[in-house]
Amino acid sequence: MSIHEAAPMFEFHHSPQNFDPRGVSEVNSDTVYRLASMTKLFTVLSLLRIDGINLEDPITKYLPELRDIHKEASAQDTIHVVDWDSITLEALAAHQGGIGADYLVNFPGDWTAKGLLPADNTTRLQCSGFFGLRPCNRKDFFDNFGKRPPVYAPFTTPVYSNIGTTLLGLVIESVTNHTYQDWIQQSIFDPIKMNRSFLSSPPESQGFIPINNIDWSVELGVEAPTGAIFSTISDLMAFGKAILSYEMLSPVRTRKWMKPLASTSSISTLVGAPWEIYRTNNVTKDGRMIEFYTKAGDLFSYHSVIALIPDYDLVMVALVGGPEVSGATTYQLIGEASTALLPVIEAAGKAKAHNQYAGTYTDPSTNSSLILSLDDGPGLSVTKWQVRGVNVIETPLLGESPAIPPRVRLYPSNLSTSNQTAWRVLFDGSADEAAAEDALYPWDQFSCSSWSTLDKLVYQFQAQDLFIFGMTEEDGGDYKAIKINLPAYQVELARVVE
Repeated sequence: MSIHEAAPMFEFHHSPQNFDPRGVSEVNSDTVYRLASMTKLFTVLSLLRIDGINLEDPITKYLPELRDIHKEASAQDTIHVVDWDSITLEALAAHQGGIGADYLVNFPGDWTAKGLLPADNTTRLQCSGFFGLRPCNRKDFFDNFGKRPPVYAPFTTPVYSNIGTTLLGLVIESVTNHTYQDWIQQSIFDPIKMNRSFLSSPPESQGFIPINNIDWSVELGVEAPTGAIFSTISDLMAFGKAILSYEMLSPVRTRKWMKPLASTSSISTLVGAPWEIYRTNNVTKDGRMIEFYTKAGDLFSYHSVIALIPDYDLVMVALVGGPEVSGATTYQLIGEASTALLPVIEAAGKAKAHNQYAGTYTDPSTNSSLILSLDDGPGLSVTKWQVRGVNVIETPLLGESPAIPPRVRLYPSNLSTSNQTAWRVLFDGSADEAAAEDALYPWDQFSCSSWSTLDKLVYQFQAQDLFIFGMTEEDGGDYKAIKINLPAYQVELARVVE
């Protein structure tokens, strides 16, 4: 779904032959599914919507009782005791607290057959929400979690932790004086009108319940902030659209939130708060890097994922359930949809950009001219750039003229007014030159250092690489460039009407 459209670009629903008759027989965009860990995205966003909250605060500022649970540990040392005072809210949101993954400690089964000693029934945890046990509550957590040793020291490396988000839910309750459920309803569900989203099991007749399912109505108790939400395709599309449209947070806070905070052992996988960020450069012809900001969830027979693609203002959602699918299914669906859809959107965007920006711009009074065109590369190609009779492409402001003229491309920034938009120029070597440079280093794409070259050459406080398009509104609401201002050169070039 594009955030600029009212309806999704496409939907696909499949109703299996075998299903639990307690639920719907035909699924659609309003069918309710369990989201499982996608709930974490709601928890972190609702925390960010609390006025004055600071993610750099230590968790002990809000839950000082964590300092006392070390008494439950089997030894009083750094291997067995969590350093709670060093763990911030952001660390918990981004899985960097180094704490244990879960509160659930004993699955049913004959573990002695697998080499373990019989469990001590006098200390066995009598709660979980699963396997016929009651959900755990706040007291259960503080009475027992101190027995769990840390995995790493804080901020060492991401360790996926349901407990981190559980604690953020307790912070929400402490700061707002609302229950976690009420705050999610008030801060997210109600503003977005997510009227078919729930924090406890809704009527069975509204949901898809897989055959032989036993987890539709499982309640998570104190761990609700990590996986309790039920929702629909329609509501989640609205949720993603609200994030990318800056309805939930201001533009600057949204951009800050949608950033990686840690790397992983995978080159393509980064971790945010609590984003699972996947990067690829093999979807579009130009090979540029595209980031997918996702959050997935898995709870027995239910699997979910939401993917936001800021470069395209797109929201994708996949919800599945049943014995025929797994956690990999949702990402496969998102991947296949992206591979099919993004090249089409890219082509449409280039066609629109051709009408908006491509062509010749001139200022006869200063003997200046520009030619902008589109090809399979990113942004706009600058094929001619002459100011006061000087060939700018072949005449660098510093140094000698290169034997082979650089490739010059123009990229949009996100700085605009009602009738102007700022772009920046980058000078690149040839593909062969980039390959030769990359061969010298062990780091992939080391030659791609555009982030460090912007705004470098400045004349009288104005950067050479700044282009400001003057825009005019056309019938239908689209905008079209009519001129370009080059502040460093103090020239303005009018677009030639063709």
